[in-house]
This record gives sequence, structure tokens and C-alpha cells, in this order.
Amino acid sequence: MAGKAAELRGQVRVSDYLSVGLLSRLVPPSLVDEALTAHDRHSKRQRDLPAHAVAYYVMALSLYRGVNTEEVLRVVTEGMDYLCQSASKTFH
Repeated sequence: MAGKAAELRGQVRVSDYLSVGLLSRLVPPSLVDEALTAHDRHSKRQRDLPAHAVAYYVMALSLYRGVNTEEVLRVVTEGMDYLCQSASKTFH
């Protein structure tokens, strides 16, 4: 039965624990790029959530299974905006 997704308690926010910068240090963009290339899964068109962002989103979801998925998506997309500004040449 579907219910409301759990959120972190108190004044703690997901962004206090989750950082796309940290994820990108653990799993470098070059490794994500390599995996997308190996499976022919690069984004073919300009999208709001490109393939490399989806890869980091899935990693974040697996790490924070009890957290509201929309909050995880918000943190990942904000982090990707920041990362893409400084590392846009890394991604296809």
C-alpha cells in the first residue's frame, strides 16, 4: 500500500547529508560517462534531467531510501546545476 514517503526528522534536511559533489567524488563523472557509453545510454536530446543526472539520482535514491523522492531529486538537480557549470566539458 502506498503511503507518504518518510522525511528526515527535525531540522535536518537531506541536503545536510546528501551532496552531488560528494557523489561525484565517489563516482567520478568520467566513470558515469564510461557506463553510459558502454550501454549506449547518453541523452540524445537536450533534457531537463540528462542521463548523467539520472545516474546520480538513482545513486542518491539508493542511499536515502527512506527520504521523500522529490526532496532527493531537488538536491540532485541543484547539485547537477552547480557541477555542470564547472564541469560541463565532462558530460555529453
